[in-house]
Amino acid sequence: MSINKLTKKQKIALAVIQEYFSKNGYPPTLEEIGKKMDIDSISAVHKHVKALKEKGYLKAVPNPTRSVNVFEKSELYREIPLMGSISAGGGIIPLENPEPLKVSSDLFCGSGEHYALKIQGDSMIEDGIKDGDVVVVRHQNVAHNGDTVVAVIIGVHELATLKKFYYLGDKIELRASNKKLKDWPRQYNVGDVEIRGKFCGLIRKGD
Repeated sequence: MSINKLTKKQKIALAVIQEYFSKNGYPPTLEEIGKKMDIDSISAVHKHVKALKEKGYLKAVPNPTRSVNVFEKSELYREIPLMGSISAGGGIIPLENPEPLKVSSDLFCGSGEHYALKIQGDSMIEDGIKDGDVVVVRHQNVAHNGDTVVAVIIGVHELATLKKFYYLGDKIELRASNKKLKDWPRQYNVGDVEIRGKFCGLIRKGD
Protein backbone atom coordinates (compact mmCIF):
# COMPACT_ATOMS: atom_id res chain seq x y z
CA MET A 1 0.00 0.00 0.00
CA SER A 2 1.45 3.31 -1.05
CA ILE A 3 0.54 6.15 1.32
CA ASN A 4 1.18 9.70 0.22
CA LYS A 5 0.77 13.11 1.83
CA LEU A 6 -2.73 14.51 2.08
CA THR A 7 -4.00 17.98 1.26
CA LYS A 8 -5.88 19.96 3.91
CA LYS A 9 -9.27 19.12 2.32
CA GLN A 10 -8.36 15.43 2.08
CA LYS A 11 -7.41 15.37 5.78
CA ILE A 12 -10.77 16.91 6.66
CA ALA A 13 -12.63 14.40 4.48
CA LEU A 14 -10.75 11.50 6.05
CA ALA A 15 -11.50 12.78 9.57
CA VAL A 16 -15.21 13.09 8.70
CA ILE A 17 -15.30 9.53 7.34
CA GLN A 18 -13.40 8.06 10.30
CA GLU A 19 -15.59 9.85 12.86
CA TYR A 20 -18.80 8.76 11.10
CA PHE A 21 -17.55 5.18 10.77
CA SER A 22 -16.56 4.94 14.44
CA LYS A 23 -20.02 6.18 15.54
CA ASN A 24 -22.16 4.19 13.11
CA GLY A 25 -20.14 1.13 12.10
CA TYR A 26 -20.56 1.90 8.40
CA PRO A 27 -19.23 4.66 6.13
CA PRO A 28 -21.03 7.88 5.21
CA THR A 29 -22.45 8.62 1.79
CA LEU A 30 -20.88 11.29 -0.42
CA GLU A 31 -23.82 13.56 0.45
CA GLU A 32 -23.18 13.10 4.17
CA ILE A 33 -19.48 13.83 3.74
CA GLY A 34 -20.28 16.96 1.75
CA LYS A 35 -22.72 18.18 4.40
CA LYS A 36 -20.08 17.88 7.13
CA MET A 37 -17.51 19.65 4.95
CA ASP A 38 -19.96 22.39 3.79
CA ILE A 39 -19.45 21.31 0.19
CA ASP A 40 -22.54 21.31 -2.05
CA SER A 41 -20.87 19.70 -5.06
CA ILE A 42 -20.98 15.90 -4.94
CA SER A 43 -18.37 15.77 -7.68
CA ALA A 44 -15.99 17.78 -5.49
CA VAL A 45 -16.55 15.37 -2.59
CA HIS A 46 -16.02 12.43 -4.93
CA LYS A 47 -12.71 13.95 -6.03
CA HIS A 48 -11.46 14.04 -2.43
CA VAL A 49 -12.68 10.49 -1.75
CA LYS A 50 -11.07 9.22 -4.96
CA ALA A 51 -7.75 10.80 -3.91
CA LEU A 52 -7.99 9.14 -0.49
CA LYS A 53 -8.56 5.77 -2.14
CA GLU A 54 -5.62 6.26 -4.52
CA LYS A 55 -3.35 7.26 -1.63
CA GLY A 56 -4.31 4.16 0.33
CA TYR A 57 -6.45 5.66 3.08
CA LEU A 58 -9.77 4.27 1.87
CA LYS A 59 -10.96 1.08 0.29
CA ALA A 60 -14.03 0.40 -1.80
CA VAL A 61 -16.95 -1.56 -0.36
CA PRO A 62 -19.72 -3.37 -2.28
CA ASN A 63 -22.60 -1.05 -1.28
CA PRO A 64 -22.84 1.49 -4.15
CA THR A 65 -24.62 4.12 -2.05
CA ARG A 66 -22.01 3.95 0.67
CA SER A 67 -19.03 3.60 -1.63
CA VAL A 68 -16.20 4.33 0.79
CA ASN A 69 -14.74 2.62 3.79
CA VAL A 70 -11.84 3.37 6.07
CA PHE A 71 -8.87 1.33 7.03
CA GLU A 72 -8.75 0.43 10.68
CA LYS A 73 -6.66 2.99 12.54
CA SER A 74 -4.03 0.33 13.15
CA GLU A 75 -3.60 0.03 9.39
CA LEU A 76 -2.59 3.70 9.17
CA TYR A 77 0.40 3.02 11.42
CA ARG A 78 3.22 0.53 11.44
CA GLU A 79 5.54 -0.45 14.25
CA ILE A 80 9.26 -0.36 13.47
CA PRO A 81 12.36 -0.64 15.67
CA LEU A 82 14.20 2.45 16.86
CA MET A 83 17.68 1.01 16.38
CA GLY A 84 19.73 3.79 17.99
CA SER A 85 21.34 7.12 17.14
CA ILE A 86 23.36 8.23 14.13
CA SER A 87 25.82 11.13 14.20
CA ALA A 88 27.51 13.14 11.48
CA GLY A 89 30.31 10.63 11.22
CA GLY A 90 30.69 8.91 14.54
CA GLY A 91 28.80 5.79 13.62
CA ILE A 92 25.50 4.29 14.67
CA ILE A 93 25.13 4.05 18.42
CA PRO A 94 22.87 1.01 18.79
CA LEU A 95 20.32 0.54 21.53
CA GLU A 96 20.92 -2.64 23.49
CA ASN A 97 17.24 -3.46 23.08
CA PRO A 98 15.74 -1.70 20.03
CA GLU A 99 12.58 0.12 21.06
CA PRO A 100 9.36 -0.35 19.07
CA LEU A 101 8.13 2.87 17.52
CA LYS A 102 4.64 3.37 16.06
CA VAL A 103 4.96 5.40 12.87
CA SER A 104 2.38 6.89 10.50
CA SER A 105 2.30 4.97 7.23
CA ASP A 106 2.78 8.14 5.18
CA LEU A 107 6.38 8.29 6.44
CA PHE A 108 7.31 5.04 4.68
CA CYS A 109 8.85 4.50 1.24
CA GLY A 110 6.20 2.04 0.11
CA SER A 111 6.84 -1.57 1.06
CA GLY A 112 9.97 -3.14 2.49
CA GLU A 113 11.66 -3.32 5.86
CA HIS A 114 11.97 0.00 7.69
CA TYR A 115 13.71 1.13 10.85
CA ALA A 116 14.28 4.38 12.74
CA LEU A 117 17.35 6.28 13.95
CA LYS A 118 17.68 9.34 16.16
CA ILE A 119 19.79 12.13 14.66
CA GLN A 120 22.74 13.61 16.51
CA GLY A 121 24.20 16.78 15.01
CA ASP A 122 23.14 19.35 12.42
CA SER A 123 24.92 18.23 9.25
CA MET A 124 21.59 17.93 7.36
CA ILE A 125 19.85 20.93 8.89
CA GLU A 126 19.28 22.69 5.53
CA ASP A 127 17.15 19.71 4.50
CA GLY A 128 15.06 20.20 7.63
CA ILE A 129 16.69 17.33 9.54
CA LYS A 130 17.65 18.63 12.98
CA ASP A 131 19.48 17.35 16.02
CA GLY A 132 17.12 15.16 18.04
CA ASP A 133 14.85 14.29 15.11
CA VAL A 134 14.00 10.65 14.42
CA VAL A 135 14.33 9.56 10.80
CA VAL A 136 12.47 6.66 9.19
CA VAL A 137 14.72 4.62 6.92
CA ARG A 138 13.93 1.84 4.43
CA HIS A 139 16.55 -0.87 4.51
CA GLN A 140 18.19 -1.09 1.08
CA ASN A 141 21.69 -1.49 -0.31
CA VAL A 142 21.39 0.71 -3.42
CA ALA A 143 20.76 4.40 -3.95
CA HIS A 144 20.14 6.93 -6.72
CA ASN A 145 21.87 10.27 -7.06
CA GLY A 146 20.29 12.78 -4.72
CA ASP A 147 18.92 10.20 -2.29
CA THR A 148 19.53 10.84 1.39
CA VAL A 149 20.99 7.62 2.74
CA VAL A 150 22.46 5.91 5.74
CA ALA A 151 25.99 5.26 4.51
CA VAL A 152 28.70 3.29 6.28
CA ILE A 153 32.32 4.10 5.50
CA ILE A 154 34.46 0.97 5.64
CA GLY A 155 37.90 1.43 7.17
CA VAL A 156 39.84 0.76 10.34
CA HIS A 157 36.66 1.77 12.13
CA GLU A 158 33.25 1.73 10.47
CA LEU A 159 31.72 5.19 10.41
CA ALA A 160 28.05 5.74 9.65
CA THR A 161 26.43 8.95 8.53
CA LEU A 162 23.21 10.32 7.03
CA LYS A 163 24.09 12.23 3.85
CA LYS A 164 23.08 12.85 0.25
CA PHE A 165 24.45 10.22 -2.14
CA TYR A 166 26.06 10.82 -5.55
CA TYR A 167 27.71 8.20 -7.75
CA LEU A 168 30.59 9.67 -9.77
CA GLY A 169 31.83 6.63 -11.67
CA ASP A 170 34.84 5.42 -9.71
CA LYS A 171 33.94 7.48 -6.65
CA ILE A 172 31.00 8.01 -4.34
CA GLU A 173 30.40 11.50 -3.01
CA LEU A 174 28.51 12.13 0.20
CA ARG A 175 27.21 15.63 0.76
CA ALA A 176 26.05 17.38 3.90
CA SER A 177 23.30 20.02 3.91
CA ASN A 178 24.94 22.60 6.13
CA LYS A 179 27.08 25.31 4.54
CA LYS A 180 28.89 25.84 7.84
CA LEU A 181 30.56 22.42 7.56
CA LYS A 182 33.76 23.01 5.58
CA ASP A 183 34.90 19.35 5.47
CA TRP A 184 31.95 18.23 3.30
CA PRO A 185 31.34 16.97 0.66
CA ARG A 186 33.66 13.96 0.85
CA GLN A 187 34.57 11.42 -1.82
CA TYR A 188 35.29 7.73 -1.27
CA ASN A 189 36.24 4.75 -3.39
CA VAL A 190 33.16 2.81 -4.44
CA GLY A 191 34.18 -0.25 -2.43
CA ASP A 192 34.60 1.78 0.75
CA VAL A 193 30.96 2.80 1.07
CA GLU A 194 28.01 0.59 1.99
CA ILE A 195 24.43 1.84 1.75
CA ARG A 196 22.36 0.67 4.69
CA GLY A 197 19.12 2.46 3.93
CA LYS A 198 17.24 5.35 2.33
CA PHE A 199 15.71 8.25 4.28
CA CYS A 200 11.91 8.20 3.97
CA GLY A 201 10.39 10.39 6.63
CA LEU A 202 10.98 12.38 9.78
CA ILE A 203 9.49 12.56 13.26
CA ARG A 204 10.12 15.68 15.31
CA LYS A 205 9.69 15.68 19.07
CA GLY A 206 6.44 17.41 19.90
CA ASP A 207 4.83 16.76 16.48
